[in-house]
Amino acid sequence: MEKQTYFIFVLFAAYIIMGQRAIESAAKLLFSGRLSIVAFLAFAGSVFPNYYSMNAHFNYINDNIHHLHAHQTYFTITELISTYCILRTADKTQMEDASLNKYLWVGFTVSISHLGQALKDNIIAYVATIAF
Repeated sequence: MEKQTYFIFVLFAAYIIMGQRAIESAAKLLFSGRLSIVAFLAFAGSVFPNYYSMNAHFNYINDNIHHLHAHQTYFTITELISTYCILRTADKTQMEDASLNKYLWVGFTVSISHLGQALKDNIIAYVATIAF
């Protein structure tokens, strides 16, 4: 088995296991009536970015585009952290807990860092190449 094939297999297995655990956690809260609807909507919104990250890693490895891999790893790790924070705040019986604020703050800073990185990559770099 090639090194790339092994890495792709481990990547898919990790994503499947993490996805299963996330869905189990959300389902437990849903069936017990403790799932916050806002957290559920945020969790549903985080599915696509995580899927996109997995797909991007697969494409970069499969097509030997390794110079973009480190950049995508940053987005993948921060998306997983953001999804973890969403799941930590999904229980509406613990909404009064002060420690939930740190999870909300982490999710907010991840979103801002992604916005800043996207601005830098897509707008500022593009405008700089046109202007100069």
